[in-house]
Amino acid sequence: MFCPKCSKQNPTDTIYCRQCGFSLTFIQSSLEGNNIQESIAKAETSRKPLKVGSILLSMFTLLNFFIIILPALINGTFNVGMLAVFIPGLIFGLPLI
Repeated sequence: MFCPKCSKQNPTDTIYCRQCGFSLTFIQSSLEGNNIQESIAKAETSRKPLKVGSILLSMFTLLNFFIIILPALINGTFNVGMLAVFIPGLIFGLPLI
């Protein structure tokens, strides 16, 4: 199935486009005989807002690890307070991807 927004080909059982995140549920709904305009309106209002935020949080967490924690471990200057930046991002960001 092709995304009507970005023209990316997706597997037929995909709910959201793998490239742009557009909801593809209205395509299946319209094939079943439902009103296309109503299905498109529902698809445009249903978004995945956590996806971009969780990816950014995960990238921030990994950057913190490589910029702050890893050099501190290598130099022997690590202290527990450094984990205050790393642990929340690890707990809340990575499971959301």
